[in-house]
Amino acid sequence: MGDPVEAFVRPEVVSLARDGARLGAPVQSFAGRVESLLFDGANSAVLLHEERTGTEFRIALPQTGQLADLRDGESVAFGFDPQRAVCFKGA
Repeated sequence: MGDPVEAFVRPEVVSLARDGARLGAPVQSFAGRVESLLFDGANSAVLLHEERTGTEFRIALPQTGQLADLRDGESVAFGFDPQRAVCFKGA
């Protein structure tokens, strides 16, 4: 316990919303700022930086169209079920 790890989460298991209350549960939530939008049909994604650490995340855009007007620089909430994270021993 207490050893450093690197955690990975698949882009499609991360929830994205403009308001953290809309993420649902069980979700570990974070705040971030959109850096860029990557359009590739059904594989479209958003690159963002987590607010506190600056860590970059790639998150699949939902296919519902609810975030179709998302813009660079916009603040968003994102999160995931911690059970979906995969951890590896850190350096």
